[in-house]
Amino acid sequence: MPNPDTDPGSSPRLRTLVAMPAETWSEVFTPAARDRLAAVADLLGLDSDRTGGDPADGDVADRDASGGDGTGGDASGGDATGGDASGGDASGGDATGGDATGGGGADGDAVGDRRGGGRPRLVSSFADVAGELAAAEVLLTGWGCPRITPDVLDAAPKLRAIVHAAGTIKTFVDPTVFDRGIEVSSAAAANAIPVAEFTLAAIVLAGKRAFRHRDWFRTSGAKRPLPGAPILGSLGTTVGVLGASRIGRLVLERLRDLDVTVLVSDPYLSPSEAAALGAEWCDLPTLFASSNVVTVHAPLLPETEGLVSAELLASMPDGGVLINTARGGLVDHVALERECVSGRLDAVLDVTDPEPLPLDSPLLHAPNVFVTPHIAGAMGNETTRLGDAAVAEVERLAAGHPLSHGITRDDLGRIA
Repeated sequence: MPNPDTDPGSSPRLRTLVAMPAETWSEVFTPAARDRLAAVADLLGLDSDRTGGDPADGDVADRDASGGDGTGGDASGGDATGGDASGGDASGGDATGGDATGGGGADGDAVGDRRGGGRPRLVSSFADVAGELAAAEVLLTGWGCPRITPDVLDAAPKLRAIVHAAGTIKTFVDPTVFDRGIEVSSAAAANAIPVAEFTLAAIVLAGKRAFRHRDWFRTSGAKRPLPGAPILGSLGTTVGVLGASRIGRLVLERLRDLDVTVLVSDPYLSPSEAAALGAEWCDLPTLFASSNVVTVHAPLLPETEGLVSAELLASMPDGGVLINTARGGLVDHVALERECVSGRLDAVLDVTDPEPLPLDSPLLHAPNVFVTPHIAGAMGNETTRLGDAAVAEVERLAAGHPLSHGITRDDLGRIA
């Protein structure tokens, strides 16, 4: 391997601080991904254990990368603004902060474990790795990273980039980072893939009224027909996509495989752009009034809170289905509960408001509502996509190339 200390023509190795708990490091970064990192970076903040960085008990709980970001859902997806809502990561980091003071060694002692072995020392605060923070050129962050405040940035004078191996960065990165010329990247695009897959499955299953059939079969033993079932099947139905975000666009791409009419509503999307995505652009009232299924892929912003209103839900055709893998706060849940309990609408909800729902919520017990605990985003083996995406960004930085998934200050107003 070229050594910049002895070979002036080789690429410099980036001092990269692993700023995430050991559980996240073990779950998201495969041994192969760690080897790729070690080829271009001196990894800081790892202990001397060469076993690969697994947690002591060997067990790693699945995490929801969808967005956010407590978040989940459309952590990658965009809003009705066409931006990136992705997000998706699971929690997007720990908002509790933690200063960057105390502990740590001198700059010269912070070189770390070039091989990528060992476990991250960061537990709850950047004080756990203060010496390495002072030397770091790149922060490699993930679920559970403490909040990156102005004080943390002050303690990292050499910092060039923050590469987040999950969805949203808004929950833990202070916006002042952009005033300091520090580049920021996230793996929201990688997290968008499982959310889009989940959404397509939900559209097909909801069209079959699979969840109503499940409950009917459990109690009656009869295969079919399901008494009082709305439209069955997806053939010839209309699917409305709210938000041409990262996830929204992946959903639009996958809908090409179904024999459905596709509508999309997004104020940042033109009719010609919608047509290129295989959909017809329309305004929000038309989307709801014309669609048998509406799937939500918008970020939760002050201006989008309660975007799916009682009026819009009431305008949906009888037997319509609302799918939400974005954020619960986008939907008027009082109105949604009323529509679903009446049996007029069905719903597939991976996110709710509040989240989780109270155990006595009618939405949890209605046969026409399917609620999952924020699982649409990356889980299990899917999380390694996030690590691979982050490693690719560090490799680009080391080679002097632009980031592929950079985030700017202007993006903050339209991403999750």
